[in-house]
Amino acid sequence: MHMQIPLLGIAGMLIYPYLKETFSQFFEKWNYNGIQGILLFMIIVIYWLFPRTMDEALGVSHIEMFKFISWPFLAGVPLRDSWGKLSQLAKDIFL
Repeated sequence: MHMQIPLLGIAGMLIYPYLKETFSQFFEKWNYNGIQGILLFMIIVIYWLFPRTMDEALGVSHIEMFKFISWPFLAGVPLRDSWGKLSQLAKDIFL
C-alpha cells in the first residue's frame, strides 16, 4: 500500500498534460493561483494518512476504488497543476 499510493500520485502527474490540453478552461477557472489545488492535494493526503482508511481500502471495495480515483485525479493532477502557479512564499509555506 505504501508503494502503491505514491505510484498512483505519479500516474496522476503523468496524466496531467493530456487533461490540461483537454480541459484547459477548467484548470484556469478553478485553480487560477494554485492554492485551491494544493488545498485539495493536502486534504486527500491527510485523509489517506488515517490508518483506518488504509485498512478499509484492503477490505471494502468502494474505498479501494476511491483510492484509485482520488490519488491520481484528486492528488497527482492538482499537485502538478498548482506547483507552477504558486508564488515562492506559498511554496515555502507548503514545504
